[in-house]
Amino acid sequence: MNKQSLKIAICFAIGVLIWFTPYPEGITQNAWQLLAIFSATICMILLQALPMGAATLTGLTCTVLTKTMSFDVAFSGYKNPVPWLILIAFLLHMVL
Repeated sequence: MNKQSLKIAICFAIGVLIWFTPYPEGITQNAWQLLAIFSATICMILLQALPMGAATLTGLTCTVLTKTMSFDVAFSGYKNPVPWLILIAFLLHMVL
């Protein structure tokens, strides 16, 4: 197993561990599942197991595939034009 695969496996294990740990009273199952996915995603970014964009899309995909969130809710942030405007301005700044 190479270094990259080991990093991904560690992040996946962290997410699975949190996912199957009993959640505290007062927290919903969906909130606990989101914590597991979010923790694994942050781990991927910190360990540089995947590039930030790929890690983020992996986390979003997991939320939809596990039915923790619906597609519309998970990707609702991408419907707002303001982040896209900022991204385009940033990319133009990098190119020019």
